[in-house]
Amino acid sequence: MKKYLYLLPCVALFSCAPRYYAPNAVNVPVFKGADELSFSGLVSGGGVQADAAYSVTDNFFAQGAATFYKPESDAYSNKGEATLMEIGLGYFKQLQGNFSWGASGTVGFGNISLKYPPTGKLDAKGMRFAGQPYIAYKNNWFEGVFSTRLSQVNYKDITGQVLYDGVEQTDYLRANASQFFIEPAITVRVGYKHLHLQLQNVGCFDVTDPDFRYDKNTFTVGFHFKFAFGKGKEEK
Repeated sequence: MKKYLYLLPCVALFSCAPRYYAPNAVNVPVFKGADELSFSGLVSGGGVQADAAYSVTDNFFAQGAATFYKPESDAYSNKGEATLMEIGLGYFKQLQGNFSWGASGTVGFGNISLKYPPTGKLDAKGMRFAGQPYIAYKNNWFEGVFSTRLSQVNYKDITGQVLYDGVEQTDYLRANASQFFIEPAITVRVGYKHLHLQLQNVGCFDVTDPDFRYDKNTFTVGFHFKFAFGKGKEEK
């Protein structure tokens, strides 16, 4: 039986074997100029995520994201919940035609709480440093983005006691408290002007330890809003 728990920016999943990481959605706003504001509301298997970004100039933007996860308890009353807050700065540049590229750096702070009645419990805090370059195509009806997030994830303040397969999981996570992930993502947005349906699929590869217990894929769906003001107003 599967048990899902978002961990930091990600997911810890307790099923037949516990998994401690999976990628959240990558925030790629795809701006054309200054004074543009974007917002996305996304869902993924028991979790929700809100992304926001603003182009401060014709080439620089600020961004932030919040991820919350609180799935229903399983048949054995096992449950977990987690949050992640992240902020970042980025650079973007228009290319020929409708193409553009960009990159951003983010830092995220999060925590998890896992409860296995009657006495099992694991709590942890963590931090993620990430860089995420992208290349995008955009017109009035469609946006397609390929991005890759490079994530350094560090766990800390790991407390509690959960025994799985003869291994104390707090000891396991302490021994594997630093992991580096490569997370390629494909984002598709379809709509018109200010409102688009967004679909995104993110893969995940652990460079530090391929045998670390992590999830290799996350799919999200939601809506993406974009507004332009002043000189950032898009051409009609």
